[in-house]
Amino acid sequence: SCTTAGAQVPPVPSPVTPEAQHVPAFLTRTDFSFLGAWLITPDPRFTYDGRLTADLDLLDYGAGRTNLLVDYEMGVGSERRSFDVNHGNYTIAFSTSYRVGPIELSTFFHHESRHLSDRSNPVAISWNVLGVRADRRVVVRGTTIDATFDAGRAMQTAFVDYTWTASGHLAVRRPFSRSASVFAAANGELIGVDPAKYGRGRQTSGRAEAGLHLDGKKGAFEVFAGYERRADAFPTDLGAVTFFTVGIRLMT
Repeated sequence: SCTTAGAQVPPVPSPVTPEAQHVPAFLTRTDFSFLGAWLITPDPRFTYDGRLTADLDLLDYGAGRTNLLVDYEMGVGSERRSFDVNHGNYTIAFSTSYRVGPIELSTFFHHESRHLSDRSNPVAISWNVLGVRADRRVVVRGTTIDATFDAGRAMQTAFVDYTWTASGHLAVRRPFSRSASVFAAANGELIGVDPAKYGRGRQTSGRAEAGLHLDGKKGAFEVFAGYERRADAFPTDLGAVTFFTVGIRLMT
């Protein structure tokens, strides 16, 4: 499943099982997902979370793959009304990889922009990251373990003070029947900043969650609970917000 986006831990393409046959072909994987979640926090700007993610392997050339990942997150609060859509995070990322044994090494370009909803946007908020990524998927006695690490340089920043980013992702999934499994995941991000701009130090984000995964005939369903610390959570504020989250995912 995909991870969260925004000034929080960015989403990454799903790792591929090492034993998969990598025959050169177009559109070898198309994964789509929808997330809906309730956020438990005293901050009225954060009440619900909704997101749509498309994770597409556009081309597999045997030695690696070219991936396109598009993610939209809708932030919903309860300041003005019970369902107050107040901001949106837009992410688009391209990556191309080379497989070295069981490890996949990638270069990526990540763009993110953030916009207020039903409110005036006083400034443009966006940034790009050019970086490298390493990921690996292993299956041990039926348990699937995915691990990813990436780091990059922030460029063409607007409003934010970011200079570099580094993030790690770890997910474990254990089936207990033909169509059901339990999972746990943890993600973290460290963001380097220019202290001369806002007079602050490095920022951190992190998320941990666990839940139940059910496979259906044409898709999959997850229910999960977790905890998150999100740096610069609201687009125009420089501050972290923490919350518990309970939600569902629908996935192809």
